[in-house]
Amino acid sequence: MALERLWEIFDRSCGQRLKPLIETELGRLRALGELKVDEKTAAQLERVSSATIDRLLRSKKAAWFTRRRYGRAKGNLIARKIPLKMTDWNFREIGFLEMDLVHHCGASTAGKYIHSLSALEIGSGWWEGEAVMGRSQSRIFEALKNIRARTPFIWRGIDSNNDNINDQLYRYAVKEGLEFTMD
Repeated sequence: MALERLWEIFDRSCGQRLKPLIETELGRLRALGELKVDEKTAAQLERVSSATIDRLLRSKKAAWFTRRRYGRAKGNLIARKIPLKMTDWNFREIGFLEMDLVHHCGASTAGKYIHSLSALEIGSGWWEGEAVMGRSQSRIFEALKNIRARTPFIWRGIDSNNDNINDQLYRYAVKEGLEFTMD
């Protein structure tokens, strides 16, 4: 199904976030051959509401979430301490950041390469990024502190995917009184 493919391309976003991405990127994805759909399907995708997106993907999301939780429960002890947060953000509150570590390695993950620590403030859309060589916890932690020093608002919480979760970051959030969740 084309909607499932778009959901995967855009990192399994909720309908509220996926809808504008479909509106702006569908033509480009079709032109690049990343999504092969006919004109009728493309028109339907451009008109679909965010609520309908969530409804159509409900079973797919549930299956993905179950697999994801099952895998995390066995391997990452620190992740068990951190609450899970899905898409129930209050967009009127400023200071909650979603973080991700993006690797820039080309076609192969062999060798050393740059990562970007990406921090998005949920309510305002403010974004900051910091380049990090490799995945060293200490370098990622330094990048986080650099980003925090540049932001023009007080941090209230961090939501991170489990690639960024480590004991140092968890202890920092507790020490600084930041809510720490994972998506």
